[in-house]
Amino acid sequence: MNWVDDDKGGCGCGCILTIIVIGAILFALQFILANIGYIILGIFIIAVIYFIVKALME
Repeated sequence: MNWVDDDKGGCGCGCILTIIVIGAILFALQFILANIGYIILGIFIIAVIYFIVKALME
């Protein structure tokens, strides 16, 4: 399980880091899926504001 050659034998820093990264990705996916409606709404509002500002700047 040791992808990084930081120690001889056992589960080293590379393995622990990989577990943390996978855990963070799963947590982020869970958060995104739980709040997907708000995220889409937020992106839509930001896009609308961006286009309004862009139109006013010209």
